[in-house]
Amino acid sequence: MVSPVTKTLAYIAACWRTANDDLVDSVIVQLTAQSFDKPEVIHERLAAVLLPLLLSLSLFATSARCRIPGLQHLAREVAQRYLDHAHAHPASVAPAALNSIVTSLVTTGQSDLILALVLPSIERIPIGADALRALLEEVHAKRQDIAVQTSLMNIDDALAKLTHKYAGNVILPSPIIATNSITKCSYEVQQIADILEGCLRMQSFTGYLAILDRLLAPEKLTKANAAYIKHILVPLIPELRKVIIDHGEYPTLSVFSAAFQKIMRAWSEVVLGPRPPPASVDISALKRRYVCQNVNCKRILQFLTNKPEQSETWRSVGRFVINHVQRCLAAHATPVATWNSVATDRYCITVVKKDVLFAPLRWSAEQRNGLEILRSISSNASELPVILGAEYVRVIDALQGRTGVSATGATSHTLAIHESSSTMSTAPASATSAAAPSVRRTAPVPVTSPTNAADATQFLKSRAEHDALAVTATVPAKPVAGSSDPVMAAESPFIEAPLTSEPTSSPVSQAQTVLNFFPIVSSKRSRNSSVAPATATPMLPSAFGSMPLSHPPKSSTASSVAPYGSDPDPQAKPALVTAFDSHPVTTRRGYSRPYSNPARNTLRVAASSMVASTVAATTASQERPRKRRKATYDPEDVIELTD
Repeated sequence: MVSPVTKTLAYIAACWRTANDDLVDSVIVQLTAQSFDKPEVIHERLAAVLLPLLLSLSLFATSARCRIPGLQHLAREVAQRYLDHAHAHPASVAPAALNSIVTSLVTTGQSDLILALVLPSIERIPIGADALRALLEEVHAKRQDIAVQTSLMNIDDALAKLTHKYAGNVILPSPIIATNSITKCSYEVQQIADILEGCLRMQSFTGYLAILDRLLAPEKLTKANAAYIKHILVPLIPELRKVIIDHGEYPTLSVFSAAFQKIMRAWSEVVLGPRPPPASVDISALKRRYVCQNVNCKRILQFLTNKPEQSETWRSVGRFVINHVQRCLAAHATPVATWNSVATDRYCITVVKKDVLFAPLRWSAEQRNGLEILRSISSNASELPVILGAEYVRVIDALQGRTGVSATGATSHTLAIHESSSTMSTAPASATSAAAPSVRRTAPVPVTSPTNAADATQFLKSRAEHDALAVTATVPAKPVAGSSDPVMAAESPFIEAPLTSEPTSSPVSQAQTVLNFFPIVSSKRSRNSSVAPATATPMLPSAFGSMPLSHPPKSSTASSVAPYGSDPDPQAKPALVTAFDSHPVTTRRGYSRPYSNPARNTLRVAASSMVASTVAATTASQERPRKRRKATYDPEDVIELTD
């Protein structure tokens, strides 16, 4: 079936080819003279006949550069009827129809009707934002052609009024979206950037500012809308800067910098917040205690000590894994976390940090994010204070954890944000930073392979003294009065303080200390992990492999060796050597096998010989006090053990 438009165009084309132009005019008059009372009939006739016919004739007249009789009458009648119908049925307005009307009015030389009829009518019609934007872009694209019959000032005034209406009708993301669905935030940010870019492309600063006023309304910048600030406004900052620079503007202008200032102030007050007090729980001590090698325990420890999230759930981990994790959490993480397991959901476990641990970790993570936000505003250290204005000082004080600092006393702050490092470097320009509590770091002992028994003995003694001094404990750092150290402001609120211990002076005690550092383990094979002592301790790399930083506590379940010096029986030395040589190593397939190292065996035998000789000398001196004899150590007692 041939459509009415096709039939009409065929008839007009035949009249045009036969030079019967007056017949074309009569056809158009007859089409526009018909009136219908029913709205649905009017809409169907406009959409199916008049608008397509108007657009086709306008395009033909433009391409053929000819004048079609009756086209002006058709454009005027269609525009009037369509706008009248739109007043009664705003939902029926289509962007393509408005564009066709504007194009036909410009083609027929009736541009004055756009400012006199179309735009004033659209201002009174509650139409959607998409149709408004399509009309604005069409008028802006043809503003030079429209200015032939009017002035550009009149066009700009009309566009400003319509853009203000568009800024009020466009749909912007609400804070509820950021709270319920974070994944949609990136899409919403791109939509906002596209809307703002359209306003600047049409040179409508009033629409640009109106949209920003809606985004940064005071009721949206509250504590309850922290997710809206963090996931929508903060990611919008680099998009704003890109839009501004792409259109040849400067972010330092007050019309653009005001948005950056409002966002940063809301972020520092709502998202970052005041710096919490140092945690009463020692994170380093938690890491030393929680040394389980299970992969799930490692993930939980990583979550507790490094991640800023408050809770995390592991699903489908199995009943035995959950039981193991719960035992480890109950033994080490009770002061800092709570957990809950659900057996119906394929054995999932949820771990929640307590506020004593969550607050400092969250604040430190947000502090690092704040530096990235400032870099997204400007990486130029001289431009950033100009953009942020008075908010610059407040933001720097907030990032350093200072509150109640007057603006006059903090105007000399500088911020090195142009560097690639994520550590904040902020300090008063005229003040010297106070010395922060430092951590005592003992000089490492050179690790060399001993060549003889005397060197082995001296090596063991020096290593024992070094390891005894290297034992440290972690305590919360005390704030230094008047400190303005920038590193202290950027680091985590936990700092290690030294806790040294004096080594014993007895040779037997020294040798016992060294030998106790070697883990005495059972020969039980393990398929999943390497065999470890019953109570694991932090290990220190050395020439012997991994040496613990503290003495492992005695346990009835772990295999042990009788204390040296209690039994002068020389058979104790081979037993000790056997225990050392059976130190297992996990193979690639998970099985354990004995591990032997010639250099390590040499040192162990040397240490055993030293202990046996010292014990024998002590026993002999007690039995015959009048005939003291100095115990000697014969290098020939060293036995080379090979694999």
